[in-house]
Amino acid sequence: MKPLKVLKEVSLGRKLGKPQTSLEIIDDLLIVSTEDGRGNDGRIHALDIETLEERWTYDVPNGRVVRFPLVIPNWGLVLAPFKMNNSKKENALIALDVQGKEKWTIAVNDWEDIYSPTYHPSGYLFCITNHHRVLCFDIKPTFPKKLWNSKIESVGPLHLLNSIHANKLFWVVTPYHIITYTARRKEPQKVYSAPPNKQFSPPLTINNGQAHVATMDGCALAYNLETGQLIFEQYLGNRVDTGPIIVNESVFYGGKKEQNERNYELWALDANKGVLRDTEMPFSGEYGQFFAPLWAHKDWVISQYAPDNGVGIVFDSRTGEHAGYYELPAPIHARPIGTTESLFAADCKGNIKKMAWPDFNPNPLSPKQVHEILIKYFSLSEIKILCLLYLDKPDDHFKGDTVPERALSIIDHAQRHGKWENLKKGILEQRPDLQEQLA
Repeated sequence: MKPLKVLKEVSLGRKLGKPQTSLEIIDDLLIVSTEDGRGNDGRIHALDIETLEERWTYDVPNGRVVRFPLVIPNWGLVLAPFKMNNSKKENALIALDVQGKEKWTIAVNDWEDIYSPTYHPSGYLFCITNHHRVLCFDIKPTFPKKLWNSKIESVGPLHLLNSIHANKLFWVVTPYHIITYTARRKEPQKVYSAPPNKQFSPPLTINNGQAHVATMDGCALAYNLETGQLIFEQYLGNRVDTGPIIVNESVFYGGKKEQNERNYELWALDANKGVLRDTEMPFSGEYGQFFAPLWAHKDWVISQYAPDNGVGIVFDSRTGEHAGYYELPAPIHARPIGTTESLFAADCKGNIKKMAWPDFNPNPLSPKQVHEILIKYFSLSEIKILCLLYLDKPDDHFKGDTVPERALSIIDHAQRHGKWENLKKGILEQRPDLQEQLA
């Protein structure tokens, strides 16, 4: 597995906002929020996406950014939810234009924080607060007009609330319900309930008439948006840390399979049936715990881990192949983002890298195809040579007494440890006549 080519890198010299932030792109700007490391002096940075040079900053003395900035490209706005450390001031959602100039501010009550702002392109802004209030604004006028606010009666940790939008509906996830609203009515339109004895674990993803969400006890759920019917419930593992995202009709989650295991898994399920694709795509890695949200671009899935430093792995969503990786000096909490040409990632100490995407293989070789080749053309003794020379492990490290069993074991190891290309190279060097099949 090769490191991604670094095109530009910069250090902001400030910590990224917590508990979770993200990188955003609007026009030709990379947007990121930081603080001074003590939870004070929040700042929004706008960097040139070509050079990573700072175009402008927006400072909030005695305040910090809570959650991540939201960009609304068709309105040319950057929205930043701020929490003021001075209790005499109200917390606020501040809108900036692409030059960093303040356009308007929405203030809420003391001690009430705005979380998860989202929008609909037709001009409606929707947010929730840590007091279980749901707020809806019309942002088409020069100054936003509040349309309504509603109270959600919910039991459970407040930080689990989350919102997204789809099909002119806004969605709120509470521990026990998924609730939909429209911009014009504060009464809930539909309510989906969690299965008995289960709690939802946001975020929520909408795809092809389905809502995908995890539960606190490690299950993946999908609901039919029209009927509210539960389509599938699939157990993944001890807990789910990140996801869902959907790429190529597969839904991806990251988490831990067993409480005492070292490995953290990246699961791939059929988005329509909920069937785990681990027989063909055994994603995994010993890189550390997931901290940042998963992100996808075209056929790539990016998962970020946090050992002593920060590690990002770019997977091919079609095969599970490790296509490349990158490292940052500190753990990664921020979701990455990219353009057609470049991928951007940042660690919690404000180090940012701009990298080139891996080379794209339009016809990748799947694990299933490699397994069939090993069964058809290799003996156990030849597989032993592959293990020693190309996977850097003795043959007895792998499970199985037959060629099919041993082949599955080495394929799983190659994917888990970024040695997929090593395995294909070894097969080709041992059997040059298979060049056409491995192309």
